[in-house]
Amino acid sequence: MNKKSIALDTVTIQRIFLIFFCFNLAITAAMVFASRGASMSAVLFGGEAGEKDFFMDFLNAIRSASSKTVYVHSDEVYPPLFVVLFKVLGLFLPASITGLDFDSRYKMQGNQLCMLMFVMVFAVCLVFLYRLPARRYVRAEDRSTVVPLLVLMLLSYPVIYCVERGNIAMFVLLLVMFWLWNRSSEKKNVKLAADIAFACAVGLAIWPVVFILIPISERRFKEIKRPLILSACVTVLPLLVIIIIDSLISEVSLGAAFAASAVGIGRRLAAFFVKSAAEVNMESFGTADLLFFIFGKNFPLAASAVICFIFEILAAVAVFFTDKLWLKTLLIAYLALNLPGGSSVYMGVLLIIPLYIWLFEEKDRRPLDLLPLLFFIILISPLPPVLYLLDGVRAALGDRFTLSLNKLVAPLVLNLGVWVIAALNIISSRKKAKTVNADTEK
Repeated sequence: MNKKSIALDTVTIQRIFLIFFCFNLAITAAMVFASRGASMSAVLFGGEAGEKDFFMDFLNAIRSASSKTVYVHSDEVYPPLFVVLFKVLGLFLPASITGLDFDSRYKMQGNQLCMLMFVMVFAVCLVFLYRLPARRYVRAEDRSTVVPLLVLMLLSYPVIYCVERGNIAMFVLLLVMFWLWNRSSEKKNVKLAADIAFACAVGLAIWPVVFILIPISERRFKEIKRPLILSACVTVLPLLVIIIIDSLISEVSLGAAFAASAVGIGRRLAAFFVKSAAEVNMESFGTADLLFFIFGKNFPLAASAVICFIFEILAAVAVFFTDKLWLKTLLIAYLALNLPGGSSVYMGVLLIIPLYIWLFEEKDRRPLDLLPLLFFIILISPLPPVLYLLDGVRAALGDRFTLSLNKLVAPLVLNLGVWVIAALNIISSRKKAKTVNADTEK
């Protein structure tokens, strides 16, 4: 068999991904239909009865941001721009809803205005999730594969789960995507808008600042200054204003308000890097979760934090050893997904960025591409809820696990897949560079 007969090209890769995605989606839909929705309930909530927490990341954010004091005397601390956004959304709702205490928060799910706001906000997000990549990738000659891929991505497991949670990760994905694709635009207004989008992403969640490693690794230092300055502005200025308002409302000195806020913010940041065994469940797929899942709850907490930190450093360094944008974004997505406090499955929407770049922009196709193909199919497509059919599986896994094949395999596939793919691609690229240099010298 000659090499041409086994060669992979971009269209073939796209069609293989499309076929497997459609297959998984069809089987999943058939099982949902046959079980009258019970299997989907098991996948998303953990059983037919389901949990009460659906849409609550969005709704609870409104309730928390609408409280009289945001940082002083508060156990729920969010980034400043996050607070401003959800405080504004809360102004469209009655005070009887935004003023609910934590124990009464589920009443928001029964309020028509709350649910209408949720539907409208995430409907707009889904439209942009299609339109942003469509403007970049859809061309007349390849609409037959690109358009179906972009539409089906709206039904990918991370997107479905992110919408079910109502999580801010969807907003961050869109902002980072816009920045990444327009940061080098020759149009000044577009480039400025891209830098503002980056700053807003950082202001909403802080951790998107790691994406600045991309222009740094590309030695495009002129692209770094403005987005970082804007990020500092949209983070620090709202923070100062909120703390001052908290001080006035709670009738404490400004110094005491700053001290209380510093404690709350520090506690929140620490939660991103350390996770106890009691907090581990199949909603997450970071290194810490994998260690506790394999070795049990007795695995040392300090050891899991150190190992997680080591992999964070390795991923950040690896960004500088590849010139492939899709691999850079994959490693940076891993940086966010591996953080114990940011490793929830809905954060998997970040994998859509490297997937799009790899599917639509990568030109150097090799048999090695079968690995990222398998990696993305497993983590992005909705795997059939076969665990629902197996009696006793839930009892064996424990109540902390939902019956989702996506969640069950995600920790291992992410942590193993990222490093195997990165290592093989970096080694292959360096061998190719050495060969080119040797031929040039001859």
